[in-house]
Amino acid sequence: MKQRILQFLEKWIRKTPKSSQEIPLRSIKRILIIRQHDQLGDFLLSTPVFRALRKRFPQAHLGLVVRTYTWPVALYNPNIDEVLIFPEKWKYFHIGRFLSFVKGLWKGWDLTIVLNTVSHSFSSDLIAFFSRARWVLGREDMIFSGCQSNFFYNILVPAPSPELHQSLINLKQVELLGISMDCLEEQLILTGHEQQQVRQVLKALGVFENQPLICVIPGAGKLENRWPLSKFSEFMNGMHQLHPKFQWIVSVGDQEIFLAQQLVTDLSFQIAILKHVSLRTLAGVYGKSMLCIGNDTGTLHVAAAVGSRVIGIFGPTDPQCWKPWGDRIVGIRAQDQKCSSVEVQCVLDASEDLLRQA
Repeated sequence: MKQRILQFLEKWIRKTPKSSQEIPLRSIKRILIIRQHDQLGDFLLSTPVFRALRKRFPQAHLGLVVRTYTWPVALYNPNIDEVLIFPEKWKYFHIGRFLSFVKGLWKGWDLTIVLNTVSHSFSSDLIAFFSRARWVLGREDMIFSGCQSNFFYNILVPAPSPELHQSLINLKQVELLGISMDCLEEQLILTGHEQQQVRQVLKALGVFENQPLICVIPGAGKLENRWPLSKFSEFMNGMHQLHPKFQWIVSVGDQEIFLAQQLVTDLSFQIAILKHVSLRTLAGVYGKSMLCIGNDTGTLHVAAAVGSRVIGIFGPTDPQCWKPWGDRIVGIRAQDQKCSSVEVQCVLDASEDLLRQA
């Protein structure tokens, strides 16, 4: 059914491809960026593009389309003027919010950019179409099954090399606009009021601001992305012997509380468990940490985006392509590409190296 709909749309609304040199860049005043598909980490890996677009179009109004669950990390981004929330599931649908989304979409955009990395989203392309922008930019590859081209776009971007880091792949999609990027670090901004709330959360957990703090992220949505709890506890006990005055927080999602409870039984010292908090509060706690260690998951990117030193433990996913960008970020992966094969000593050594930079 979807394939037939796409073939019908390609026949009747296909845009005529144009050269990027035809875009009157000086007259571009309103730019809409669509990044409402894929996961939390994918979204944060695209935030350097927002910074680059702001640098290239300092006077333009930049809008951003996000999903409900990525909206919290898009708030207060200094490079974005307006955030439009697309309800990706029926449970998030509310007539008032949807009408607000449509109103923002129809304000009038000169250029719409659809950022595609690991997947091509039909809903993102429809949003681009209904933005009514004269110029719609997107990748020429990842064509929908049964179609002959990415017909929603009239500025087609050559397919980037899949071996590039994901932040570079995002950058490649806007280079045709004369954009360069001198900073590929992810970005998440917290307000002063939020920082104060984080201090209160830490105080309630018995964590003191004047003592070093390490955060551990033992969960991950995909089981194959989880380092064994036995290795987490061995690592934590080893670090505690080296740094007995360090404070520890284990952060878990609502469905992962059992992981923290099991860790507690295997540790020789006390820790605090961070649970049932908002994504932005979680980001604030990571920002107060001297070091964050965790699995290949979205919250690892949250820690990097607020400036924490980060060690990511990777399995099937290549850290050279997917770990957050920066010298204070370390991605560790075993030769057999299994999380369970990552040695505790490797994580201990990487932790000591990053702590020496503090």
